[in-house]
Amino acid sequence: MDEELAGILICPCAIANRMEIDHGEALRSEELLDETRVRA
Repeated sequence: MDEELAGILICPCAIANRMEIDHGEALRSEELLDETRVRA
């Protein structure tokens, strides 16, 4: 946990990039859910 906090302090941009990636994956899975709803 301490190492993770140190990483956030050293490079906050890494956290922002990780959040962007997670957000993109979330959007993708939402689209997949919409497709399955349409088929069902």
